[in-house]
Amino acid sequence: HQPFSGQGHVQIPAGHQCFLFCMVRGARLSSGGVDHSLNPGEEFVVPEQAEALTILVDVAVGNDSESPSAAVNADEAVELIIGFGRPSGKPFYKLLGYGGALVANSEDRVRALMREYEKDPRRFGVPPDSTEHVDTARYGLQEGYKNPLDGRGECQHLDPSSPAPEARWYEMEAGPYQPKGKGKGKS
Repeated sequence: HQPFSGQGHVQIPAGHQCFLFCMVRGARLSSGGVDHSLNPGEEFVVPEQAEALTILVDVAVGNDSESPSAAVNADEAVELIIGFGRPSGKPFYKLLGYGGALVANSEDRVRALMREYEKDPRRFGVPPDSTEHVDTARYGLQEGYKNPLDGRGECQHLDPSSPAPEARWYEMEAGPYQPKGKGKGKS
């Protein structure tokens, strides 16, 4: 997770692939004469590169996709999640839910991770004996939304009669997630 408050460079070594996920502000990416706009909530994927690659990252100013409060907070940094590595060539399993995804090397493992996440989303990924604290002050949790097992959406819990856990994060400023269009949750 890397905040940028001005121009920055992301360097991807030869033989690696990467992704950049834009968290808060819009970003402008440029590499090899190709420009790309990345809006909040969007991901930019770079496949494996034969040669090292440098991506110039800058804050997008005046981007229509930014929230109305972005102009007020024009000095806030772009927040990116950046991941890169050598392609493993191994299979992986992805489980979608709560507006995000978990990835593991087997279906059993990814489902176990989802159960662990549902038990305590605020401490997910933090070792049990750790005293580390993750600052979630600007985020809220709402009850899981959409459950395909009972026809109300995409929550992955096994017992359709149990209530969905509070597991979907949202920015307090924006308010809880509101389903749109076809498949809106029904009570």
